[in-house]
Amino acid sequence: RYFPPVELREEALLSGYVVPGLVATASGTICTGGRCRRLDGARAYHDHNWGVWRDVTWEWGAASGPRLAFLYGGVYDSTARASPFFLALTDSLGVRQVLRFGHIEYQGRQRSEGAAGVAAPRAFRMVATRDADTVRLDVTVHHALASAMGAAGFRRFFLQMRGRFTLSGTVAGEGVADSGSGFFETYVSR
Repeated sequence: RYFPPVELREEALLSGYVVPGLVATASGTICTGGRCRRLDGARAYHDHNWGVWRDVTWEWGAASGPRLAFLYGGVYDSTARASPFFLALTDSLGVRQVLRFGHIEYQGRQRSEGAAGVAAPRAFRMVATRDADTVRLDVTVHHALASAMGAAGFRRFFLQMRGRFTLSGTVAGEGVADSGSGFFETYVSR
């Protein structure tokens, strides 16, 4: 499955995105610290971004279950006046619906690996809508890695998270529901 190229523009902010591998598998060998591990049929993801991304923050996630896959995201700067967020829902036939949401509700705190003293959320949720369609997404975070981002005075920490999701709602008059696992990104101040 893939997500086709899109370009989003908000005043001075230009952001382009394409996901040729929204649901994919990979095989190969990964070597770190002199140790190698062979992977066959591992879950994989592949995307490309472009645009003017100076002093911006983003929220992003991609996940799949047996029936559905989704991609959500939004790039914004400190002057953003409108929600940049979208959630694209796909099935075996392609993009099923693109919905919008206003915010992500992060809940709880847990230790992350990487940068010392940085907490990650335990869970998060969002509700995305478009006309009569509504999708609710709940994610439980199982692992998080924090990296310090200090470029140009950007004193925040980048969180890369792995977790499990449940999704439910109505799209095109039909009930939708699925669960599975995925990868998610956000920024925190500590």
